[in-house]
Amino acid sequence: MDQSKVSRSRYDGEITLRDGTTAQIRPARPKDRAQIDAFYAGLSDQSVYLRFHRHLDEAPADEIRDEVEPDFVDKFTLVAIHEGRIIAVGTCERLSGQPEKAGLAFTVEDSHQGQGVATHLLNRLAAIACDNGIEWFGADVLAENQAMIDVLHESGYPLQSTLKFGVIHVTFPVGDNRP
Repeated sequence: MDQSKVSRSRYDGEITLRDGTTAQIRPARPKDRAQIDAFYAGLSDQSVYLRFHRHLDEAPADEIRDEVEPDFVDKFTLVAIHEGRIIAVGTCERLSGQPEKAGLAFTVEDSHQGQGVATHLLNRLAAIACDNGIEWFGADVLAENQAMIDVLHESGYPLQSTLKFGVIHVTFPVGDNRP
């Protein structure tokens, strides 16, 4: 799908956060690179660790490149913008050899965690995935990341999960494939 068509799609829009303020969600664009770099640089060490499952001095450049250059066929990235700056990034990427499945990841700025941003991103990514033939999401969540575990449990999707070596692997159907 042409990214310019995606950016004008039903995936754009305003959301209301739990504190009553609003944010915009829209597909990421290559020109967002500097803002996404600043977003990751502003995260706490703990938030970076929970997102990338390891301690890092900075977010991996190759993963950020993938976020700002999604093809909107196999890779999808949405950003949430509040007061002119990116406060959250949500991505899904079709799994190689499993075209009906995609990996899912979110990062929400520390000061906006608990405001419902990840839930909004999840629902928008699910809609995009369904439009592109993806039927299942999978995510690896550190067992200590209770906030993300709560987001997934409260989403209403029927989760299947396994725990191995401190990582919870969660899978769930999206769209028409939901039981």
